[in-house]
Amino acid sequence: MALRYAPPADRDVQKGGQLNGVATVTLRSTQDLESLNFDLRGLNVTSVTVNGKAPAEWSQQQDDANRIWQLTIGLPQQLKAGQKTTVVIEYGGTTGRPLDTTGALYGWVTTADGAMVVNEPEGAATWYPVNDDPEDKATYTFRITVPEGKTAVANGRPSGQPATKDGWTTWTWKAKDPMASYLSTAGVGDFALSYDVGPRGLPIINAIDADVPGPELAETKRSLALQPEMSRFLEGLFGRYPFEAFGAIVDDDTVEYALETQTRSTRASQQNTRWCTKWATSGSTTA
Repeated sequence: MALRYAPPADRDVQKGGQLNGVATVTLRSTQDLESLNFDLRGLNVTSVTVNGKAPAEWSQQQDDANRIWQLTIGLPQQLKAGQKTTVVIEYGGTTGRPLDTTGALYGWVTTADGAMVVNEPEGAATWYPVNDDPEDKATYTFRITVPEGKTAVANGRPSGQPATKDGWTTWTWKAKDPMASYLSTAGVGDFALSYDVGPRGLPIINAIDADVPGPELAETKRSLALQPEMSRFLEGLFGRYPFEAFGAIVDDDTVEYALETQTRSTRASQQNTRWCTKWATSGSTTA
């Protein structure tokens, strides 16, 4: 997917950010279909094509009261089971601070310096069209364009160097391991990236918000330095780590919980400190 995001003006989260996206979805049907349904919340679809052609019809439902947010695409011709199809959806709008059914923040949460993204259980639909079901896994490529000086970080590994043009920088991340949509992330902010190596050369990539205050920053860095040791210890218990990369996103903002976003767990700085310190005092003793 290709995203372009401008954080809120004057760092005022109530104004929201501006997000525009192009989602290119390549799928293979498991049954005969005459239409496709995607979940998409709070963002407006402007264009749809199926295999490069306009569909027979498409419609979008945004029903906040009943928590129904759906894009329905009528296919030009029936999609047969096993047939491969590419759908391109263009969309955009103002981001906010969406809530799940318990009243907790989730999905694409606008922050003063960017966005904090944690999707459990079905918050992925707040930033891209998706069948937001944990059993429907996919591989992802994220191309995220943000104002120059901002960093965009996502799942997997970076692909090439960030490219800057006309005051905007595009960051590309590829997640080649199949992933449930609730585990996807795309944090935007004043992050500094750091790199380490785990077992068998496993890339460890961390993103720490520049606004994490001094004492917390020092403790966060000390905690994250344990990651190679943690990886080896956990592999001794459970077997080889199954993904292509490892790491964390540590934000000075918070949604009051952390999430195991695949290959790049997301948490606030204090949450990170508590979690890693707990492991260091109990897990290393067990080892």
